Amino acid sequence: MQRTAAIAVLQRELPIYAVALACIFAFAISLSLAGVAFHPWSSVLYNFFLFAASWLLVIAVLFAARLFRERPESLFAFGAEVFGQKAFWLRQLRAVPLLALLSVFMIYFGGMKSAIPLFNPFSWDQTFIRWDAALGFGYDPWRILHPLIGYPVVTSALAALYHLWILLIYAGSIYLGAYQTDELLRTRYFVSYFLCWSLVGVALAVLFSSVGPAFMQPLFGDPRFVPLMDYLQQADKQFPVMVLTVQQQLLDWQAGGELGLGRGISAMPSMHISLATLFWLAMRKISARAGWFFGVFALLIFVGSIHTGYHYALDGIVAATATLAIWWIVGRVLPSGQNGEVAS
Repeated sequence: MQRTAAIAVLQRELPIYAVALACIFAFAISLSLAGVAFHPWSSVLYNFFLFAASWLLVIAVLFAARLFRERPESLFAFGAEVFGQKAFWLRQLRAVPLLALLSVFMIYFGGMKSAIPLFNPFSWDQTFIRWDAALGFGYDPWRILHPLIGYPVVTSALAALYHLWILLIYAGSIYLGAYQTDELLRTRYFVSYFLCWSLVGVALAVLFSSVGPAFMQPLFGDPRFVPLMDYLQQADKQFPVMVLTVQQQLLDWQAGGELGLGRGISAMPSMHISLATLFWLAMRKISARAGWFFGVFALLIFVGSIHTGYHYALDGIVAATATLAIWWIVGRVLPSGQNGEVAS
């Protein structure tokens, strides 16, 4: 009986592994054809360590939430009950192959993103600047937002939130991978996840190769966004604006030709917006409250992406639209639920 159940789980998860392995293979072939000497394995081990640390964090947070809800008389007895259950360990064990695959996938994605200018030199920024200005009725979108949020403490908070987004990659994947009991939703999320990183974060990024506002002056000598970057520098003197350090690291890595996760410069489309949108789409199926929370989070990431100079407004709009399309298509392709309906 258990063997039959295990086979059924494997069959349901097969689309996840098929899509992920196909994407990894395509990345590896592309890097090889581009003449990139890419050696991912030390980075894969480091990335797996990040997943493991995040896993412990998720377990601790969920355990603390149960403690708060149930308020047991004995902490130790309650802990022994929770962690002594076979179902708990089976849930964790089941997620190990998926998270190992994620560790490998994200490293190859990082290699591809770092190599974008090798496939297609940066050339779309001026076009996106014109289109962004058209969206803003002649003004760059950051100038429209600035009177509303251009305060150092707000900027610092948005910059911190923008980098806390990384928890969606690690803690978010662990939560949906190990704790999501809706099999169709879990499969739909991870198939969409790998497709978003591959189609939005690589294919479209190569096609519309661009650097974004923060890098226009350092890379091309274009002073258009110098006022925004000067403001961020001034704000950093009052409250830490952590994006500035990361942006400088990205420039240094770009100059040194270093490849790896998080080391590529790319504006269009925004993977921050894509993943935040995808996570919102999944979490709203789990609870209305979570849907509202992560909907607001995605909106703040969108605003932050413009305000911190990482992206044009169009980057987020395209990313969100493409993610919605991927989610919808995957929902139509995957087998439906028991009631024969396909979730929206």
